[in-house]
Amino acid sequence: VFPTDKNLGPAIIERDRYIKMAYDDHLSDQTTYRKLDLKTATNRVQTIRLIINQIIKVLKNYGRSNDAKYILRSTQVKDPYPYLYLLAKVHKTPLQTRPIISASGSLLYGLGRWVDHCLQVLCNELPYRTKSSFDLVEELKTFKNLPTTTRLFTCDATSMYTNIDTTHAIKIISEYINNYPQMLKTIGVTPDLFIRALRTVMIHNVFRFGDTYWIQLSGTAMGAPPAPMYATLYFAILEQKIIPFFPECLYYRRFIDDGVGIWNDITGEDSSQFDTRWNELQI
Repeated sequence: VFPTDKNLGPAIIERDRYIKMAYDDHLSDQTTYRKLDLKTATNRVQTIRLIINQIIKVLKNYGRSNDAKYILRSTQVKDPYPYLYLLAKVHKTPLQTRPIISASGSLLYGLGRWVDHCLQVLCNELPYRTKSSFDLVEELKTFKNLPTTTRLFTCDATSMYTNIDTTHAIKIISEYINNYPQMLKTIGVTPDLFIRALRTVMIHNVFRFGDTYWIQLSGTAMGAPPAPMYATLYFAILEQKIIPFFPECLYYRRFIDDGVGIWNDITGEDSSQFDTRWNELQI
């Protein structure tokens, strides 16, 4: 018995088929995952502990003893690994699955929560982010008597998490933060420390599936607490390079990978150039 995507309730499947789908649909992708033996996985965990301890030491030096204490306590776990499980996409034909990695209670969970807190502070300053559908509706209500040339549009990032290259994203986020160092003043840490913690969470996603051990090689670390805000910030840097160049875009907001906006065809042309910039522009 396992959960379904879209909160459609529980599903029942043969155990052997469930395991086979995990491999066929996901774990066999050698560009995204690599299987580890027990010794290699154990060595990875030891490396993660050393890095976390170094970050804790630096936090103490910055007077962030409460943060350091929280992260230290979160490392006192019997089982350091997150676990992968599947969601059934029963609304798809043929049946498909979505991989989920449960990081709660794992070695990196506390550090991930701390990084997520930092990212929440940073993302509160972003210009095009919406926090909820309620906020979105309230903002849209303020638009009155729009010209007949306006249209409501939506957009969706394709496989947002997996398509974000980790090395590139950390580089871009690091440059962005260093250009606006005041963004981290409310957190009380240096950009270098924050980026080190973020990199640790994103590149050390070692997890278990049954009695096997794996590491995620690319994309946003699945299950990591900061994953939504990490993707939000990375994509926001792209948005700030596009939206201001299109006065036709009267309004635009995004929640993680789903965007909505109001477009005014003041030039009499369609929005193909806008679409092209979204699909082709590289940060």
